[in-house]
Amino acid sequence: MSSKDKGAIVVDGAGGFIGGWAAEELHKAWFKVQATDLDSVDLSYLKELGIETRPSNLLDRASLDELLRGASAVVHCAAAFDLSLPLPTLMKINVEGTELLLRACQSAGIERVVHLSTSGVYGIPTAAPVYEDHRIKPVDAYSVSKAKAEEVVNKFKNQGMKITMFRPTNVYGPRGRYTAGVLFPALCILKERGLAIPRFKGGPPINMVHVEDVAGAIRFALEHEATAGEVYNMAETDIYPAGDFFDLIIDQFDLKTRGSLKMRTGLISIMGRIGMFMPASLTVGPVQAYLQREWNKIVEKYSLEPVLKPSLARDFMPFLIGGPHAYSNEKLRKAGYVLRHPSIKESFGEVVKWYRERRWIP
Repeated sequence: MSSKDKGAIVVDGAGGFIGGWAAEELHKAWFKVQATDLDSVDLSYLKELGIETRPSNLLDRASLDELLRGASAVVHCAAAFDLSLPLPTLMKINVEGTELLLRACQSAGIERVVHLSTSGVYGIPTAAPVYEDHRIKPVDAYSVSKAKAEEVVNKFKNQGMKITMFRPTNVYGPRGRYTAGVLFPALCILKERGLAIPRFKGGPPINMVHVEDVAGAIRFALEHEATAGEVYNMAETDIYPAGDFFDLIIDQFDLKTRGSLKMRTGLISIMGRIGMFMPASLTVGPVQAYLQREWNKIVEKYSLEPVLKPSLARDFMPFLIGGPHAYSNEKLRKAGYVLRHPSIKESFGEVVKWYRERRWIP
């Protein structure tokens, strides 16, 4: 698909982390972009960039029909992404919403779609790195809903729709609020209280992906017809022990350390399984309440923008189970996509700097 095509590229979920970056990426590449989200979502920063914005509702077919009139392709980022939400809510939005959208695409004569799924559909990985042919066996409610959404996507692919599907691993980068809300406030609290923590050594292999590469890969898919019908992991090239990641954040936040501990995958996995089955009121609930109280103090003390919200849900526990959460991007690279951020070790410092410059963290 050429950026000269007359029809707009509709990016839904444009008020979200990935959707906003995707809309901006396509706009910079001279695509005609139509960014959309719920009427209650602020899209003003995209409008200021010259991107057309309009409200829509993924669960309202009439709204979708109006939205897609004259469009040439859809980037489907809209989803309920909150690991604390109950499964019925996630299924309603992520599965039924995807079905309604793709039916509306059919009616509008739109064949080209890019669908954002998640690496969580693989569940507890059986090997590292994980390739696209790994079995689908999600564990947490969000990933279950996204796996069901993939089944909907495959049904429409079998009917001739040209859909590229991406499975991003944990996404980081500027403007991110969800994962950053889990991580950054906790690190700032440790720093503020002057608590010494051990340096962790070794641990299961992991990797993440920078949001600019998620947006870049979406653009790449729209520009390369050969990606239609394919499924790709979205992950950085570098795979590293979890202990290396902890070293990275310890150094960026200048945390006090004392001694070192070897990360034992088996013990971490047991902790994750216990956390999955214990009531949230006894596990993540008290931790969440503590983090929020301490974070509020830091926000007030340093006059920060109150953007990040500490978040900890029980469905984070599967990330601890089984050890490796490392995903191969080989298929995407062989298709021709060149990553801008192949390693978090090179990119994380600039990301932290972005949050500090905007007073999201001290």
